[in-house]
Amino acid sequence: MSFESMDRERLNEIIDYVTRNPESYDQKTWTNIISIRGRVKKSNEVTINCNTTGCIAGHGAFRYSPAGTTFFLNQLKLPNGVYVDYEFHGKEVFNLDAVEANYIFSEARTLREIKMFVNDREFYQENYAETEDYLF
Repeated sequence: MSFESMDRERLNEIIDYVTRNPESYDQKTWTNIISIRGRVKKSNEVTINCNTTGCIAGHGAFRYSPAGTTFFLNQLKLPNGVYVDYEFHGKEVFNLDAVEANYIFSEARTLREIKMFVNDREFYQENYAETEDYLF
């Protein structure tokens, strides 16, 4: 993939949301949902809230998954009954390749670094190459 192919509009919506609601953001965990039953998204207009925190991938799942999705601590269950992890789902939601997902979803990333990776082509290119070298 490339800088042009990632869904920067969606990523920036999530970045803006967690910037305005820092209490909902925790880059170190997909989400803090620990209920055995999970939490179900009841409509496409509603995102999960009520003291739920998450990383960029978790918030992407909350926002862009269809109604009927059930969220758990380390995975989500789509309305068709398929379980997927947040990283896999985040790649799909934001149209990311493995290197981009590894960079953006890393618990070591600051929100500032993520925002620069998403919006600054030069920063993206430098960090993509470094991350790719690390992974492969």
